[in-house]
Amino acid sequence: MYLPDINIWLALAFSSHQHHKPARAWFDELSAGRLCHFCRFTQKGFLRLANNPNIFPQAAVTQDQA
Repeated sequence: MYLPDINIWLALAFSSHQHHKPARAWFDELSAGRLCHFCRFTQKGFLRLANNPNIFPQAAVTQDQA
């Protein structure tokens, strides 16, 4: 079981993120049966940063999109 932090989820979600490719490669290579959990704390942090145009000037999303 994995509990990735906010940075991993942001890298996975935004193709413009500088670490998108390695994060995606790691995620795609998880073996069957390996679970990634997304806890409430991480969800809130993801939403806070993904909605912030100062963090992602070209790619910030709305709450509904996130």
